[in-house]
Amino acid sequence: MPCPPGLIYDDDASTCSWPSETSRKCVQVKRDSLEDGFSCPEGEVMGPNGRTLPHPTFANPDDCQKFYICRNGVEPQYGSCPAGMVYNEETFKCDDPENVPGW
Repeated sequence: MPCPPGLIYDDDASTCSWPSETSRKCVQVKRDSLEDGFSCPEGEVMGPNGRTLPHPTFANPDDCQKFYICRNGVEPQYGSCPAGMVYNEETFKCDDPENVPGW
């Protein structure tokens, strides 16, 4: 059974762990990509409050209503705002168009 996205199997603990919490070093980490080619960028993403986002989101360059979600920072999936709203890159969530810079 595979570990959840972002975790690796730790032989010593006999469980899935964050790479920073285990002595096991994986040489090659597989990064999934979506059909349109998006893959989650490496590294942590800081939210507007200065905290690391566990599931960061990113704007879709072709559609302001759509965005990408990176589960555990590594597993990409599609996201979409409700009708009449657009993705706000500054707040990392859906918002009214008049609150989104450049809209």
